[in-house]
Amino acid sequence: SSGINAEYGDIELNVHFSTDIELYTHFSTDIELQSLAPLDGGTHELVERFTDILISAVKIRANYDVLQAYISVFLKYNRRYLIETGSLHDKLAELKSLHSESWQEMQQKIQECLCVTTFLKSATL
Repeated sequence: SSGINAEYGDIELNVHFSTDIELYTHFSTDIELQSLAPLDGGTHELVERFTDILISAVKIRANYDVLQAYISVFLKYNRRYLIETGSLHDKLAELKSLHSESWQEMQQKIQECLCVTTFLKSATL
């Protein structure tokens, strides 16, 4: 039943996910992510595939705020299954590493913008 897990090839799915991610309503996102794990009617393959999608989406570095929300909701609903299933620990470690790296880049860009803003502010005085 998962619209997020549509039958796309890797590249198409990543583009679809990064460009259409904001089209899902909060309710439909909750329902989709809640139903991924076998404990809630999904399959291990769906959880693994969505983890791969998240990893690919973090690599694209688009829609950071929306992606962060998806990761948060995904972990909220599937944490028990993810903890019990050791086979996904490597992928989750990769997601964590990529996410941390992405956040560091975001902080660097924010710092650069603040520096430029401070410079422009002082230059106009």
